[in-house]
Amino acid sequence: DAAVAWAVAVGTVVGVAVSADVTDGALEPHPTASTAAVPSAPAATTVPLVEANMGTGYRRGSASRGSPRLGCGTVSEERPPMPKTHVDLAPLRVGKGRRPRLDRRDPGDDLGLDRDDEADILADLTERLERQQGLLAASRRSLLAVFQGVDAAGKDGVIKALGHAMQPMLIHLRGFSTPTKPELAHDYLWRVHQETPEKGRMSLFNRSHYEDVLVVRVDELVPRDVWEPRFEQINRFEQFLTDNGTTIVKFMLHVSPDEQLERLRERVHNPIKRWKHNPDDYARRAQWDEYAEAYEDAIRRTSRPDAPWLIVPADRKWVRNIVVMQAIAEALEGMDLAEPPLPEDLPEELRHAPAP
Repeated sequence: DAAVAWAVAVGTVVGVAVSADVTDGALEPHPTASTAAVPSAPAATTVPLVEANMGTGYRRGSASRGSPRLGCGTVSEERPPMPKTHVDLAPLRVGKGRRPRLDRRDPGDDLGLDRDDEADILADLTERLERQQGLLAASRRSLLAVFQGVDAAGKDGVIKALGHAMQPMLIHLRGFSTPTKPELAHDYLWRVHQETPEKGRMSLFNRSHYEDVLVVRVDELVPRDVWEPRFEQINRFEQFLTDNGTTIVKFMLHVSPDEQLERLRERVHNPIKRWKHNPDDYARRAQWDEYAEAYEDAIRRTSRPDAPWLIVPADRKWVRNIVVMQAIAEALEGMDLAEPPLPEDLPEELRHAPAP
């Protein structure tokens, strides 16, 4: 059962997830890391997240917009209806070299959304994600979504929401916790690179290589002359992935200190969530400002058109989910993935499309 498989996968990933998260300043890093990662706007032709995220040698799909698509044994000249834009993502996206100014962003912003419309919006986004994931599976492209944020910012929750909308067998989940001894024996990107998505798949990172410019910096696990060059190393690493067909979107889940405290209390008093409780989560709230500064620096120096950072208001879980789902849907739609052709030499019984 897909739902059961997904629940097991999520439970496994959550189990290895670190207790450090950072968003807007809300931070709670990895307690025991070493040198390695501790851890209605656009019109029809707009592809906000990935217009430039095609990489060297990759054009936007194997068929141009408006070209005939193959499906169910027939060729359709009609273009699918233009997807809806439920929320304007442009203000959430951080431009290259620009400071995210977390102190000026409201973690509780509803972005003009109406809670009464939540079910309809999620139904639309689920349909879009399901379609695009199917097209992605038949392509030579891939997608990497990176989730960062302080502990209790909602990384586990938004990944579960995505799991309800997509086929779990086509998703690779990875939570990055304290590096193991073999991982510490390699460079800090070694364990990350082998978890990137294969062709036709997507990977969801619950924390990531960014822990190596956040936790190690604030907790002084390595000197500045070690973590400082990593910004450019990360840029080159992500550019390499992009050049080889991987679209990258990065989300910082921006939660307020008050909301984080409420969620930490829930972890203590809710038996089902008590396994997530870690005393260091609360203690690290004293480093909130230091982590906010580290996050501002990391986002400013690594947000690029082909690997953008989005600052997601995360106090309202339903708003967070809509933003992330729409951003990923737009990223996939921006690839302009073509429908795969029918297999050759089909048996006669399979040549005719099923009745609607």
